[in-house]
Amino acid sequence: MIGKAIHTILKSQISDLATGGIYPIILPQNAKYSLSDASSYPAVLYHQMIDLQISKDKTPNLIKCELSIQVVSKSYKTTSKISDEIKNVLDNYRDFTSIGLDVVQGYQDEYGNNHSLIENIDISNIFFSDEKDEYYDELFLYTKAIDYDVYFYWNLDQFSYSKGKADTATTISSITNPLILSLDFTQVKSVDTSALLFSGISSVQRTSIADSSLVQFLYNKIGNYYAQRTPTDNIIEYHPYLRCEDADKPTWNSGTPAYCEFSTTKNFRTFTGTAYEPISLAYGGLIIFVYKPDKTGGQNYISGNSVSASEEGNMSINHEKQGLDIKIQFNPCGDLTTYSSRTITLKATTDSTNYWDASIHFLALSVGGNKAQTGGTKNNSGWFEYFNSNYNPKLTTGQIIKDNSFAGNSDTYSNSLTFASIGSDQDSSSGFLVYEMLLFVPESSTGDDTAPFQPTDIIYKKIKDYIYNKYESLN
Repeated sequence: MIGKAIHTILKSQISDLATGGIYPIILPQNAKYSLSDASSYPAVLYHQMIDLQISKDKTPNLIKCELSIQVVSKSYKTTSKISDEIKNVLDNYRDFTSIGLDVVQGYQDEYGNNHSLIENIDISNIFFSDEKDEYYDELFLYTKAIDYDVYFYWNLDQFSYSKGKADTATTISSITNPLILSLDFTQVKSVDTSALLFSGISSVQRTSIADSSLVQFLYNKIGNYYAQRTPTDNIIEYHPYLRCEDADKPTWNSGTPAYCEFSTTKNFRTFTGTAYEPISLAYGGLIIFVYKPDKTGGQNYISGNSVSASEEGNMSINHEKQGLDIKIQFNPCGDLTTYSSRTITLKATTDSTNYWDASIHFLALSVGGNKAQTGGTKNNSGWFEYFNSNYNPKLTTGQIIKDNSFAGNSDTYSNSLTFASIGSDQDSSSGFLVYEMLLFVPESSTGDDTAPFQPTDIIYKKIKDYIYNKYESLN
């Protein structure tokens, strides 16, 4: 995994020098490549050894990799020149540029740790260790081996979709990893020009933001991503950020952890660069919010509808308190009233201590697909898990699905289930704080729609481990 990230770095920086290619472990031996052909050199090889897990704390686990890079050439001068350039690129590597090497902007987190996300690997530091010259007289080849210690974080971004998917495809069946949105408000620093949340007017203008600033762009930690607007549409490339209109800007606030505050029509919407486009969840999905409901009275859309009330709209998630009554609700087709028969109440209670007052709330909503796509008889059956810093029953996966399942409905939908926004464009939304949001979307498939989509139990456990490590009060 780390090898792919290193390959991307080297290919982008030294491919003009390493004209013979950059390869893992050994030089290729095939019809297109000959060890005796001068055009096969200079070449660069790399191999890795994962050493140990360094720590387990508030941040994802830090892992050490021993990396060896070997430059192979017919000339010692060329070998030295390329190795020097590799050292220029890798020594104490940082990528805090406005766009980022892999279209993923680097940043520094609230603890001062550096992050450079390349090929969905979160690189912290790359340190030079050693180098050694060798000569192979049988092949008349000079080599220089350069050794590095690479430190990287184990985090959820490794579950993101692979890049480079052709936009002419109509299915995403070849994509295996389902995470497409990794949105983190906690990693924003007011003095950091590479903030994940930024106030510039374009994708390359990421200006610093001050506390209590209105912001228009939210950066996706995995960069550009690929998804469908509807199940029959071509796959399209979405921008590495979500955005909103000028009148709908939420407010960023420093804190422990930092957060973004939403109320009334404040929202961030999925964006392609030219238009706001929803993400199809025709085959289901898993959406996770780490948040805090903040204001009482009225419906409170953590995720809300972004089309007119006359249309079947985007999925809505509501966590409200009116008087003593607290509700957590889900509607696959927009607001809770236009298609009220489809509203699913996940929790209805007057217990404010356990379901409202806590500082950190966790909600995972796993939703099955539409019957038109799955061939089943119902729409959007699923399960949920909810806990907070006051109330955490620590259920097993089996208990979650057994106790927190909900049935879908057999209606004929005009539109498929979609995700479009954090927050809502509806005036009725009272207000909440968001710390983090994750969205997993499965590959296109058919099957029983009564079995909601979920990543494997292992992945879901890792998600919760990540959340527990990061938000201490949930423990």
